[in-house]
Amino acid sequence: MSPSKHQGSISGPVFYEDGAGYAGKGRFFLPILGTDKNPKEITVRVIVVAVAAVLVVFLVASLLAGKEPAEFPYEVELMNSVGQPLETAAMKAGVSLTEMVEKEPGVYFTNRGFPIDGVAFDLYFYEEGGCLSGFAYIAEYQADTKEATKDIRNALLNFDIETFVPTGEAEPVSVNRRNLQRELDKEKPFLVKQTSNITPVDSRDPMKAYLDALEAAEDWEGRLGEYVVRRAVFYVDRGASYDPETQKVQLVLSYRIEPQRDYD
Repeated sequence: MSPSKHQGSISGPVFYEDGAGYAGKGRFFLPILGTDKNPKEITVRVIVVAVAAVLVVFLVASLLAGKEPAEFPYEVELMNSVGQPLETAAMKAGVSLTEMVEKEPGVYFTNRGFPIDGVAFDLYFYEEGGCLSGFAYIAEYQADTKEATKDIRNALLNFDIETFVPTGEAEPVSVNRRNLQRELDKEKPFLVKQTSNITPVDSRDPMKAYLDALEAAEDWEGRLGEYVVRRAVFYVDRGASYDPETQKVQLVLSYRIEPQRDYD
């Protein structure tokens, strides 16, 4: 398979045609209107106006609420499995060793893929010392700027990335289709990436023992002779990129233990 809050206030009721009223905080009311002979008779037009006003409020509320982040399947289970034997950890995502292809030393591609907001994410596993040292959901494909804009917007919001800084600008803007479309129309390589260090420090955390074991190994990449010059760090990378020349989209959510990065 090829993974604001808006606060407003109205000082008093606002009345619409035929008497329907808005009292703030999503509340509508109908004054008792009608003919002189029957003051409690409510006209059909008043009801229509009131219903229309309610629908408008619900529509605006939906737009303001924005997109709810989608969950990546097995993300929590796999994160809690880092440091466990690879086969044991992989089974928690329904993957066996026979279903893995080693793309490069310690990097395994699986036949499990997950459609999220219409995009197929492939699941990768990272292995170090026979144990799960990380995993990633990666989607790579070609798309025009219109489709890429939609998919990148969904992915960034799923990654809890709500702003980005456009090329040549200093101030961040919101992640929405208009801003992203404007950015992709510049026909320059696009990249938004966020990195976090979530290395546990509590000695009682099972992952901490695994990190210590990695650093103690003679073949640890961050070791220089008998000295550990780069500690083992658990990184989370989230981001999206687009190459206008090849129309290649890449969406990545990665959890991985690595030697401490130079800029960290």
